[in-house]
This record gives sequence, C-alpha cells and structure tokens, in this order.
Amino acid sequence: VQIALPADGLLYDASRNVLWASVPGVGGTLGNTVVPIDPITGVIGTPIDAGSEPQQLVMDSDGNHLFTNLGGAPAVAVIDLNARQTTQTFIVSDNSNGKYWIPQSIAAVPNQSGSVVVARTALYGSNAPYPRSVAVYDSGSPRRQTLSTPIVDALYPGDMPDYLYAAD
Repeated sequence: VQIALPADGLLYDASRNVLWASVPGVGGTLGNTVVPIDPITGVIGTPIDAGSEPQQLVMDSDGNHLFTNLGGAPAVAVIDLNARQTTQTFIVSDNSNGKYWIPQSIAAVPNQSGSVVVARTALYGSNAPYPRSVAVYDSGSPRRQTLSTPIVDALYPGDMPDYLYAAD
C-alpha cells in the first residue's frame, strides 16, 4: 500500500494495529496533525491536531500517549490516544541562562508512563557549535538534573530498562 502523504515521523502501534504518522504543515488539510493509518488498507483515520510541524513520534510505556517534538516551536506535544487529542504541549526552552533550547530528538522513558527524554540544541548568538543537553520531563515538568553533552542528534530506546542510546 502506498499513500501520498508527507510524514516526518512514523510509529507502529501494535495494540491498536495502526501506523501513526506525523504530518508537517505542507500536508494540506492534514498538515500539523498526527494521523492513524490502517497498515493493511492504507485508510487514513481522523487526524489529531498536534501543533506546529510535528516530527518524531514515540509512545510512552503504557501505550496511552504519543509524544512528538515540534519543529515550529521549542516544545513537545503530548497526545492522549484514548481521548484522541493533544492534552499538553510543554516548552523545552529555558531562557534564564540566555539559551533558547529546541527539541532535537525524543525517546520515551522506559517503564515510566508520561515521561520523555529530550535531546535539546541551544540556539543563541553566532556561537558554534551550539551547546547540547539531554533533559527528562515528567508530565511536562523538567527534572532538576540535565546532562550537558557535545552532540546528540538522536535518541533511541535501549535494550535494558533505564538505558537509552544516543547518536550524533
């Protein structure tokens, strides 16, 4: 099955037997949404408004929420799959130190429903390379500790609890 639909992120949801796709703003009437797709027929279900330029998709450990980092805002959107709506959008930026953080990549925290790890890139001034950090958010609230890191462009679930892989 081939579908003419631009997508910046894909995620298979085995419990619902759907493929979730994040559709960028250029996606016409489906732009800036997350849509369910029947993997057998290719039929697109009812879109869920996600925010400005949804990108990567990850599901939390209980399978009830999708997270998507937004390319058009320094934020992550949380989509409640049971309610079929975005229930929260939280900012990953912290301007208190003069840095404007944007979400680069996300990964669900294993065995912690509602928690997501965000690899962030700071954009400020003309300093290059741009600083990077990794922060964990629980229900949209940041944990106190963050990890400064040289370059993290992508996060992936690990093969053991509490482990993640990072790539640059």
